[in-house]
Amino acid sequence: MYDYDRTAARGKASSKQFERYIQLAADDLESLRKSDVYRVLEQARSAKELAGLAAYIGQGNPSLKSTVTDDAAELTEERGWAKSAADAQLEKAVELAQLYAGSMNTNVRDAQKLYTRMMRACEAIARKRDLDLGDVVEQISAEAKRRGPKQPRPGQHY
Repeated sequence: MYDYDRTAARGKASSKQFERYIQLAADDLESLRKSDVYRVLEQARSAKELAGLAAYIGQGNPSLKSTVTDDAAELTEERGWAKSAADAQLEKAVELAQLYAGSMNTNVRDAQKLYTRMMRACEAIARKRDLDLGDVVEQISAEAKRRGPKQPRPGQHY
């Protein structure tokens, strides 16, 4: 579900563009019908723009909030924008595991920090995908081992 108040602030700069999108289907936001929401949301060219447009419509016409939320979620899935966020999270967990493996023998304090961050990332992945934490840690560790350890760069923050 979208946080309409926070996301609407991001969409203010694009309100003229959003109005043009809406005018493809209706005279104005107040006359936009549920059946036209998807067509308007389809005009978004990025996940960020979609979130802003959804917030703009949800704020301007509260009766359409549930339709906007459903249609935006469908478009996000359809265009693969949701997958990219999940893939980035997975990639980050693997990188943390590689850094952990690379720092275990050289800097115990850094290794502890990396292990904690890696476990948090694994927990988030397990929660989002409704998986067992042990299975996620095992898969992340196996992928990190396959890729090999990484040495942390000097001054790199964890």
